Amino acid sequence: MTAGLITDFGLQDAYAAVMKAVILDRCPDARIIDISHDIEPRNVLSAAFVLYSAWNWFPPGTVFLAVVDPGVGTGRRECIVESGGRFCVCPDNGITSLAGRMNKNSRAFRARPEILKQLAAQKPYYAATFDGRDLFAPLAAMMLKLGRDRVCGERIEPVIVREVFSRKDSSGDGIDGYVMHLDRFGNVVTSIHVSDLDSAGAAAGREVRIQAGEAMLPEIQTVSRTYADAVPGGLLAYWGSAGFLEIAVREGNFGYLHKVKTGNPVKLRYFHA
Repeated sequence: MTAGLITDFGLQDAYAAVMKAVILDRCPDARIIDISHDIEPRNVLSAAFVLYSAWNWFPPGTVFLAVVDPGVGTGRRECIVESGGRFCVCPDNGITSLAGRMNKNSRAFRARPEILKQLAAQKPYYAATFDGRDLFAPLAAMMLKLGRDRVCGERIEPVIVREVFSRKDSSGDGIDGYVMHLDRFGNVVTSIHVSDLDSAGAAAGREVRIQAGEAMLPEIQTVSRTYADAVPGGLLAYWGSAGFLEIAVREGNFGYLHKVKTGNPVKLRYFHA
């Protein structure tokens, strides 16, 4: 039984460890893998990318627990998403947007009402800011121990964040997307996926023009294969390991140098040979 954790809690405080303890208390045989606790605070879009990056590499039956929850304490729903034989327990705020988009036959549920009532009764009367401990971690443990049919209730349409999508521009010679994530090296991960382009458009070496946020990037004129295609300090774009277009400075920090943030628009234009 495998659980994968994604939060914006960091490791300075006890929050992540307490969630793991709750899971182990209810499901002692669980194997817990920390995917990341360093998501930028409240950055649901970045969490969606990190979850997608891990999803298909974990074994079927995995229960992901993703808690980046700026709406904690409000009326936002809990959500259990099933996709590709794996599950995610999370707030219904768009964290699963990419995992659902890229895996066919995904579906989402609320927890059964009797389970929610039970967990609400067990919650400390004063606690309204740690649903990771009081709601989501217990639900993840139940999913591991009891399975979907005994935990999941009504089907729902989960919240989707629009910034995980890209679209062809009106000319048909380009793709418009968004910055989804900045990794720890400052590389920018966009929502433009290799599957969005035809094979010619995606080919390394084809002439392109790219804009990220307010930054026009005339130095990038092709999609490279790897970092070594640029000189140290040079700009490059390439298809990252998750299949999305990424923009980087070789041996530098693109996000910092160009003041790019998640949610910024990205434009890719390519030219026919």
